[in-house]
Amino acid sequence: MSLFGFGKKKENTTSCSCGCTCGGKGSETAATGEGNILVLGSGCSSCHQLYEHVKVAAEHLGCAGQVEYVTDMERVMSYGVMRMPALVIRGTVVSSGKVLKTEEAEELLRRYG
Repeated sequence: MSLFGFGKKKENTTSCSCGCTCGGKGSETAATGEGNILVLGSGCSSCHQLYEHVKVAAEHLGCAGQVEYVTDMERVMSYGVMRMPALVIRGTVVSSGKVLKTEEAEELLRRYG
């Protein structure tokens, strides 16, 4: 969080592979501005690692366009996450404080997605 927005990190989203106008957030969540699959982090290497593992897992399951990397601390705090990185699927925090392996992320995506 920054006081006047200086140095505020931008959120990265992947582009949607289906060509729709959702901006990579999935057509059913485009109206709310929330992605189906969120990786919450501060921008550190562990957070980037989780993001990469989740992207690969999502590609295996055919939902790669729905992965969003969130670094905005206000948005991260809105999920009540105390340890990062965290994985949020459809609004539910399913993992926090751990860099999941690709296989673990894939299992969570199957279970909660």
